[in-house]
Amino acid sequence: MFNGSNLALQANEHDEKSNRKAHLYELKKKVADLRAKAADLKSHGKHKAVEEVIHESRELYQQSKK
Repeated sequence: MFNGSNLALQANEHDEKSNRKAHLYELKKKVADLRAKAADLKSHGKHKAVEEVIHESRELYQQSKK
């Protein structure tokens, strides 16, 4: 029975790692989208909006480090 429990534990750890990778991928995608949005806003002279987008991007980055 020990081997069965060990395999179940390994499968659970694998699922957690997969979920973490998927979550990080989504966060990176959101950050990339925000950076593109910031660049677009900056090109239109909307610097205040750019600062807000950069702040949101930094918050997402901090979440990804947790």
